[in-house]
This record gives sequence, C-alpha cells and structure tokens, in this order.
Amino acid sequence: MTLLAGTALPLPFDGPAMLRGLALADALAVVPPGGVAAGGTVEVLDVPGR
Repeated sequence: MTLLAGTALPLPFDGPAMLRGLALADALAVVPPGGVAAGGTVEVLDVPGR
C-alpha cells in the first residue's frame, strides 16, 4: 500500500509473485483471514527503508 495524507491506498500490483508491489510500498496491511469490510481498520506495518 501507499500512504497519502494519512490514508492507506492499495497498489495495483498485488499478485503472489509481484515483488514490484512490495518494492513500491510504503507500508503493509495486516488483513485477517476472510478480509476486512470496506472502510474497516487494519494494522499497518512500515516497510523498512522507505
């Protein structure tokens, strides 16, 4: 995900082999099994070095 004005936005690169998404990410969302409803709250982890 990328962070913009305090809002987390998903990146378009999200496949299991798409390291490009991680390379561009500012943070990672911890999403529980089953997902989260739109607008829900998730834990956000900073990506080291970004």
